[in-house]
Amino acid sequence: MTASPNLSHSLAIRKSGVLVLSGYGIRVQVNAGHLLLHDGIADERRTIRLPRVNHGLKRVVLIGSDGFVTLEALRWISDAGASFLMLDRRGKVLVVTGPVAPSDSKLRRAQALALGNGTALKISKELISQKLAGQELLVRNMLHDPSTADAIARFRGTLPSALRGSRSLRHRPPNCIGIRGRIFQSSGPATMKSSFLATGKSLGRESLPLHTVHG
Repeated sequence: MTASPNLSHSLAIRKSGVLVLSGYGIRVQVNAGHLLLHDGIADERRTIRLPRVNHGLKRVVLIGSDGFVTLEALRWISDAGASFLMLDRRGKVLVVTGPVAPSDSKLRRAQALALGNGTALKISKELISQKLAGQELLVRNMLHDPSTADAIARFRGTLPSALRGSRSLRHRPPNCIGIRGRIFQSSGPATMKSSFLATGKSLGRESLPLHTVHG
């Protein structure tokens, strides 16, 4: 049987700080203050020993379900500021652990003020714009539908003005919908749907939102 090679942490851990363990009989434990890891298949195995400092570890990814991980090892990983991820051989996530980030008062204050100072609206516009750009690319290149792609591009171009009055949406009754600045009120979902479809027909096919309800 071939002896298990002892790898230094600089060779085992990738530049991104990710350490991947796979195979059978995987072991993750603490020995003499070091994190000791074993993985491999049959006689092709390796042993990795990580010190508490200067290890560069950011994430441990374990692929498989044969072996063990001690609680002390999980604590070691958490104290090192790294995360632990366990996947099965098909890539399904089984276990995820990570360090708890400290509370940042400046960040919390910025998040609380975002709705009032326009920051949240800027972020929303950017996220929606990027999503529409991806949908346009998909429709144009993969579905080969240039007319629909052009409609998405035009809607993306009018996005800033479309979202300009978005703050007023919070003050509308729940049975109201708005299309291009026009507000329609309905006594029920069925009537609202009819009004929405009728308005969409009057505005034209290209004026409808991306996710139109079809009757």
